[in-house]
Amino acid sequence: MVNGVAPDQNAGGPRHPRTAVAFNDEYVFFVVVDGRSLISIGMTIAELGDFCVKHLGAVQALALDGGGSSTMVVNGAVKNKPSDGGEERVANGLLLAFVSPAVVSSRFHAGERLRTTTATDLRLGPGTNYGVAATAPQGSRGLIAVHSFNGIHAKGVFWWKCSFDDKTGWAPEDCLESASSPRSAE
Repeated sequence: MVNGVAPDQNAGGPRHPRTAVAFNDEYVFFVVVDGRSLISIGMTIAELGDFCVKHLGAVQALALDGGGSSTMVVNGAVKNKPSDGGEERVANGLLLAFVSPAVVSSRFHAGERLRTTTATDLRLGPGTNYGVAATAPQGSRGLIAVHSFNGIHAKGVFWWKCSFDDKTGWAPEDCLESASSPRSAE
């Protein structure tokens, strides 16, 4: 489909399961058409284009891989009846994700001196899904590094990029305290 114009109906070819992404100025549509079954015979490419234009109001669309790999998954659940009886192993897909606004802490600031309240794994990024770069023993003294993601909330915790002598990494806020706090005088 080009600028909202469906292809020639005679050029549609046979009916099969189809996958498409279509859009207009307001919406993006993820389209999966079942086929090759008693429930659905599928669509031709022309019918798919016509559906996107007339029923969705799309002005552009892209037909993707069809057949047995036409599968729609929403929140982890398959929502259609794939023609091969289940999900196929495929090397690619499209994902629509809602990205929540960043939640940040202001407990520390770049350059602030701090110490660890317990032995602390320093991660390669903010969150437990990142590997451990080093471990800072309890009582290690260091600094909050300059980083645009400092204080970012990830995996249920606020994270700070810290430097302890030759060790640098992301530490969870609940394992850190300001070096000027009363406890650090102990």
